[in-house]
Amino acid sequence: MRFPIRWKIVLFFALVVVVSELITGWRMHMGIRERFETYIQKRTYEQSKGLVVELQDYYSAHGSWEGVGAYLESLRRAQRRRVPTHGRVDLVLLDRSGRVVWSASRRVPVGAYLPLLPKGIKPILVPIKVDGKSVGELAVLAPSLTALSGVEYSFLKEVDRTLISATLMALVVALLLGIAISNWLVSPLKSLTKAAHRITGGDFSQRVEIRSNDEFGDVGNAFNLMASTLEKDKELREKLLTDVAHELRTPLSVIKGNLEALLDGVYQPTDENLSLVYDEVLLLERLINDLREVSLAEAGELRLDMSEVDIEDLVSQAVGFFKPQAEEKGVELSVEMSPGAHKVMGDQQRIRQVLHNLLSNALRHTPGGGKITVGVKTIVSPDPEVSVSVSDTGSGIAPEDLPHVFERFYRGDPSRARRSGGTGLGLVIAKELVEAHGGRIWIESMPGKGTTVTFTLPMPRDEE
Repeated sequence: MRFPIRWKIVLFFALVVVVSELITGWRMHMGIRERFETYIQKRTYEQSKGLVVELQDYYSAHGSWEGVGAYLESLRRAQRRRVPTHGRVDLVLLDRSGRVVWSASRRVPVGAYLPLLPKGIKPILVPIKVDGKSVGELAVLAPSLTALSGVEYSFLKEVDRTLISATLMALVVALLLGIAISNWLVSPLKSLTKAAHRITGGDFSQRVEIRSNDEFGDVGNAFNLMASTLEKDKELREKLLTDVAHELRTPLSVIKGNLEALLDGVYQPTDENLSLVYDEVLLLERLINDLREVSLAEAGELRLDMSEVDIEDLVSQAVGFFKPQAEEKGVELSVEMSPGAHKVMGDQQRIRQVLHNLLSNALRHTPGGGKITVGVKTIVSPDPEVSVSVSDTGSGIAPEDLPHVFERFYRGDPSRARRSGGTGLGLVIAKELVEAHGGRIWIESMPGKGTTVTFTLPMPRDEE
């Protein structure tokens, strides 16, 4: 059976209040009884001080307690208020041996000893001294609360009833507060649940209203962030499908058109005509391989063969590979190495792939007479790493295009042919590979002055 969290909160409040009130009420009940008993005893004790003086004078005059009972009874009959009584409180005179000499209420027999007093009687012993010597004691026998009756007992009962009433009132208030607070707590959860169900149904535009700056607000912010991410991923997925379909359609259309022309006899199966079809097949193969690389990298399944790599050797090899192409185009290609060892932890083949992608991209966008510079330097703080930059003097990237350069198939000039511009995945692959190594990559560019792509890779732990 489903038990809503609202009623769990209400019952929790009620339970806390009941337990708290029971503990508090019990402690107050016992404390009031103890204080009340002490009050009765102290009041009787104060009233008996005059009697103690009278008894001291009597003993000094007679030298014993003989006849003291008749003396005290005469005092009582004379209404001189020196023999106080209070309800069931009793006054008992004991000699020096602890034997009862006189009892104001006569409930305690003369000749008995104090340990034989009735159950529930708590004595307060007041010593009686003559010439510095103890000649007896006056016992104030205040009854325990279980033996009280009359006004005192009624007062304590009224206190108990008040405590019970206060507990019941607190329980009612706790239930009302519990209902109000549970509604306040459950309301954002209901909104969150409704929005989650709509997102499950495919409506990624759902957002929840943030009404508080607490844990519920944090959950709402996290949910909105998740919804935004899902919505963006949906848009990227749809755009990716559209882009992939377009990218595949272009070479396939070229291949299909050329093959139909060959089959219809429009073109002859010469090496030149077949090479056009072969070039499109290569482009298609490269596009599929690039898509696979991106997919593996984003899924975290890209295998890296980590080892200590000398970045200087890789940069020199990459520059040597592109040197003929740069010379053919009339572009100057150079390397700038800062002093020191430049070793990193990484996969040598993947790092070479990053360098080739960046150099290929720079060479493609640098006109004849331009310059491409590959810079390598060591960064010590905050963590030891090696920075590699590829700078060109090409046309640069427009500010509005700069935030999108690492998106799949993004091009600042959509009209440029794919054959001359590559697959549009080079920077995406470079970014995924660098981040898979634990590094960073970024682009700085100024239209008309050129572009610099920089990436960093961590150095071995024992490298200073």
